Amino acid sequence: MKLTAFRNQLKWIMRYSWVLFRKGIGSFSTALKLSWQIMRSRIKRHHTKARGTSHYQPNLKCISKLQPEQFSIQFVKEPENQFDTDAVKIVAVVFGNSVLKLGFLSKELTAKWKEQLANEDSIKVVDYEITGVKRASAFVGINLTYVITTPTATS
Repeated sequence: MKLTAFRNQLKWIMRYSWVLFRKGIGSFSTALKLSWQIMRSRIKRHHTKARGTSHYQPNLKCISKLQPEQFSIQFVKEPENQFDTDAVKIVAVVFGNSVLKLGFLSKELTAKWKEQLANEDSIKVVDYEITGVKRASAFVGINLTYVITTPTATS
């Protein structure tokens, strides 16, 4: 019984590691470590929607046509933002091409994770879902799943 449960956990870790790696989380080693920590509940996954996506519809539609391994999604501080100097933009880094702005992290989450956002490597987007692509007249949005890899984030 225990051996079967362990094998199932190991399968999940390997599959999820491969998904993370294909979505540009970094090296396979990084993806494997992250998957292991998630499985062992050492870090939690958090979910949010990008804000301000109505201003970046062409960019969202562009990345919806790409394969997951062709770009990665990241949070980047934007101190030059004229409306909010604490703003955190959500960007898609298209490998070998460009950086596309997709929207913003909400003010509430920016305030909550301010300390972790100071270290660029501590918050990683591990999954995303682009919404509204199948309906021609709909606005396109993006739902994000991210993890915080700093020790203070496990509380």
